[in-house]
Amino acid sequence: MESLNIVVVGTMASDPYAGMAWMHMQIVTGLSRLGHNVYYFETTSTWPHNPLTGMRVDNIVYAIPYLKKIINEFGMQDKWAYRCSFTKEKEWLGLPKTKAEDMLLNADFVFNISGATRFEEEGLKVGRLVYFGTDPVHPEIKYSQGDPVITNIINE
Repeated sequence: MESLNIVVVGTMASDPYAGMAWMHMQIVTGLSRLGHNVYYFETTSTWPHNPLTGMRVDNIVYAIPYLKKIINEFGMQDKWAYRCSFTKEKEWLGLPKTKAEDMLLNADFVFNISGATRFEEEGLKVGRLVYFGTDPVHPEIKYSQGDPVITNIINE
């Protein structure tokens, strides 16, 4: 089987709960074990949640150390990127901006976990985008009813 370049885009650092880490990293690990070259990115404009304060905050004080800890535990030190989309500068951490944006555009597949990132709204160009649903039924019902938000995410 040919090794593919795959980017998994999720919200593990923005929603730092064990279940989110488990969900995202099982996808990354599974694709890696199949022999693919897998990266984890986070590019949402949602402020990250800081469980120490119990609030969403406009900083990465908790999110980035948490993300690095999880990423390091899975041996992916050089295969992650976090875009501070909620700031004016939209700074990239982890991979450099040019490498990260190139990966999004040219990866064989970009998995958008739960449709949490709206790439067009973020001003990011993506090549082959795969909507990876994790909450069955609700999005499918909304899509069948023509909900414009869900339809846009799935058809992006």
